[in-house]
Amino acid sequence: MIRQKRGVFSVFPLIALSVWLTAYALLMTQRAMETVRTALGVFVFSVLPPLAIFSVCAKMLVKTNAALKYVFGRLAPFLDVVGMSVGGFTAFLFGLFAGFPTGAAILAELLEKDEISEQEAESLLPFCNQASVAFLFGTVGAMLNDPGAGFVFFCAQTVTAWICVCLTAGGRRDGRAYRPSGKRPAVSLASALTEAVRESAFSMIGVCGFVVFFSLLGTALADTLSACGLPFGPLFYAVAGGGLEISFGFRLLAEGSFSKEILWICGGAFLGFGGISVFMQATERTEAFFFSPVKYFGGKIPSCMLCAVFSLLFGLLCERNDGKKLMIALSFMIFCVFYLLNYVKIKFFSKKCGKIKRNAV
Repeated sequence: MIRQKRGVFSVFPLIALSVWLTAYALLMTQRAMETVRTALGVFVFSVLPPLAIFSVCAKMLVKTNAALKYVFGRLAPFLDVVGMSVGGFTAFLFGLFAGFPTGAAILAELLEKDEISEQEAESLLPFCNQASVAFLFGTVGAMLNDPGAGFVFFCAQTVTAWICVCLTAGGRRDGRAYRPSGKRPAVSLASALTEAVRESAFSMIGVCGFVVFFSLLGTALADTLSACGLPFGPLFYAVAGGGLEISFGFRLLAEGSFSKEILWICGGAFLGFGGISVFMQATERTEAFFFSPVKYFGGKIPSCMLCAVFSLLFGLLCERNDGKKLMIALSFMIFCVFYLLNYVKIKFFSKKCGKIKRNAV
């Protein structure tokens, strides 16, 4: 018997959701099956290939700590300026290329193995979950019938993630000097490879389930609202769909006759926010070790707005003949500016603290 308690999430919304989706699947069987087929196709051809490759490689690097130090260890002084450890940078980098939810999985494993502080992991989580390169260049470009769209969105989400990492560096400064409490046991090559492949396979199955479920949920919601005669336009359904599941939102954007500006803004917002599906995937992988919904959405909301702005800016630049060169130059300049701002801030406070110590002596 399930008791309803104050402060505990009620089971009745889940029961109502289950009954509603079951009824929708029975009444709209063909529509539901077509949605599931489409979602499976997007997962198999766009999400799975980069996730399978980068997820296994990232997990092998994390499990063999020596490899992690050899590959990214020399970047430690550079990363200290933005309050990131070598492990945090690994999650950030693989999160940019591998797609959801590789970054969250790496952060959870690093924290489990005492290679990163909980403060740094919570701070970096909203900015380590990004859409994969294959999804942006392949699926999004094909959906929008624009080969340059993937390049625009990739630049926008990368610059946005870097800006957010730099802006939140101050909150990680106390945790960047974190050191593991004990020595990690040696891991054999065979066990590291076996565990990496096995854990990545389970992760991919979970991602497939989230993509299919939230795509079906978005389709059922749109059909139900349309059947009720509610006066919502295509843009509302596209935004709502992207808020639930990012690939579903891009598909609705591609099916609607929207202007280029609307496509850039909405697409960038989808990438910056990630959707409820990505939120649930991050929760599933990090809740046992760390997770704060307030901090997560506190990072995702400004990321959503910034990515929408940069997508529009880069999209307008891309329409020029030398647009891609301008985008690369502007992205590099933004990287340098925000990094130097953090560097100057550290130098300023270190000098100030030095004067205070000398005066105290």
